[in-house]
This record gives sequence, C-alpha cells and structure tokens, in this order.
Amino acid sequence: MVDRSNMEENLDKIFKIEGADALVEIINESAAATNSEVLPPEDKPKSKPRPFDKDVHEDYTYARNNLKSIIDNGEDALDSLIEIAKVSQHPRAFEVVGQLIKIIAETNRDLLDLKKQANDLHNDIPESEKPKNVTNALFVGSTKELQQMIKSGSVPSQPGTNEKQ
Repeated sequence: MVDRSNMEENLDKIFKIEGADALVEIINESAAATNSEVLPPEDKPKSKPRPFDKDVHEDYTYARNNLKSIIDNGEDALDSLIEIAKVSQHPRAFEVVGQLIKIIAETNRDLLDLKKQANDLHNDIPESEKPKNVTNALFVGSTKELQQMIKSGSVPSQPGTNEKQ
C-alpha cells in the first residue's frame, strides 16, 4: 500500500498538482485487486550475491589501496630523485630516475589490470546460466541470389558457400 507523506502533500500544494491523491488510490486499488503489494524500490528483493563476492571485494580494495600507495610513494621518491639527479649531474642518477618512472608506469598498468580482473569476476556468468547451444545462420550474397535459393529450395552444401545454378 502506498502512503503519502506530509512532504509529498506539501510539494503537491506548492507545485499545484491536483489528483495526486486519486492516483495513489488507483494504485492501491489495483494492488488490492491483484492481491499484491506495491513495494518501494528499496524494499524489492535483490539478487543473491555469490558467497565469494565479499572476499573478492575486500581483496580488490586491499590490492587497489596498496597499488595506489606504491604509486604515491613512487611519485614522491621520483621528485626527490629528479632533484638529486639535477644537482649531481651523474648519469647513474638519471638512470635510476628512468627506472623509477618505468616502475611507476608498470604499477599504474597493474592498477588498471586489477580493475579489469575485478570487473571480469563480477560479470562472470556461471556455466549453468550460459547458453548451451547457439547457432547462427548467415547468408552472404545478394537479395536476388537469396530469392533464387528460396524459390528453388536449394541449400548450399557447406556453410559459407553459395551454389550457382
């Protein structure tokens, strides 16, 4: 049963909406006629999460936070190393800066891969819900050839080949 709050009634008065009470009555009558109850969106039953979803989410969050921390610390270290390399003008210092840039880039890539893997786990469809048998018929040719095939009742002997008459 749908109930109206004082706020909804006040909004109806402010915006001069007439007949809102009648709409609520119609909804309640139709629900009563079908012996069903109109549930607000937050009360609708949700799909069951798979048992490992909580663990996967916790692991994902932990790994993501670790990678972000590594990236942040690497950027701070990179700033310091760049200053040291500029002051010392030593080739080895610039080599270390280059290596750290490469490591930070790889860690960023790892962070993106982690997100992709988490999405794959979340969107993974169990084998029991996947389609069992999928067949697609495809005709490659002109509409004239298709009409001739339909009229003659001939079917190509091998998929993907057209029989010429």
